[in-house]
Amino acid sequence: MNWTISPALLDAAPAILRYYRETATPNDLLIAGASGLGYVYPTPWPDDTFHLFTELSGRYMDRADLDIVCVFNIQNGQWVQMSQAEAQAYIDDVDPLGIMLSGSEVGILGGTTPQSPGRSAVSVADAEEGIAELSAGWDHHSPLFLSIYMIAWDTTPSDVVEIASSLGPDYVVVRADRYFELIREAQPAEPAPAFAVTASGSYEGSPPELAVDGDPSTLWNAGALAPQWIEIDLRTPRSIERISLLTAQSPKGETVHGVLGKAGAGDPYLVLHVFSGVTTDGQWLHYSPPTPWGRVRFLRVETTESPSWVAWREIEIRFEHGTET
Repeated sequence: MNWTISPALLDAAPAILRYYRETATPNDLLIAGASGLGYVYPTPWPDDTFHLFTELSGRYMDRADLDIVCVFNIQNGQWVQMSQAEAQAYIDDVDPLGIMLSGSEVGILGGTTPQSPGRSAVSVADAEEGIAELSAGWDHHSPLFLSIYMIAWDTTPSDVVEIASSLGPDYVVVRADRYFELIREAQPAEPAPAFAVTASGSYEGSPPELAVDGDPSTLWNAGALAPQWIEIDLRTPRSIERISLLTAQSPKGETVHGVLGKAGAGDPYLVLHVFSGVTTDGQWLHYSPPTPWGRVRFLRVETTESPSWVAWREIEIRFEHGTET
């Protein structure tokens, strides 16, 4: 059985944390929840400061010897998956063995970290019904991974024992650490995306990743007028010798687009260049600095003036020594 606790117990209630540890059996595992150090939803949190939460969560989880985090992520009353940048913040700053994330699918997050959704249950009957629903169509040969969240206000450990005892021989109950090891074995990790892309906002069906997919027929659309921004996290500081932007704009008109960069998440942005003038849809904007911009990890394009919703078909970056994305 897995028990969600707050890593903040280290400071807020160390005696309680000590009691949990001393009374745990080999079948018990303490995991961080919900979402890390505090009960938050990642997606509504502003992208440019979310790393502060995951960094602090990572430090407290290390001190509390917690290797798994249960993340709740709700937006507009619906369970939603984390963005690529939010997921990468957990991977980089928390580095968990796995992430329990409602609204997700069983798989490998960011190419490195196993993830699994959970089905909430408020009674024995509710849990058994959920297991039956999630098992529908299972061939009983290929691996099936099920995680049930037992709501502590409504259920007891005895209820969990009753549920486990009702399972047939095709089911094995394991702790979350073993559970994620099995997911990793069943679904080998794929290479992580080279870069993470975030934005000030996105119109439905036009996420920021479409501005770096190499396809000018697709686009990121903020779904709103200026000011708006899109940012690429290059994962590590790089030297940039050229940037090219392909506009998505209607009507034609006067626009101002700033190119900003910084080396670290906590660093201030530096203005690297400003595109200013009359632009129209499908127009390439190119700029090569006299000397390459050095040590840029976060590259942001911020539009402060435009007659249309802010959008880009493509953003291309040429790095020093000729590599390009």
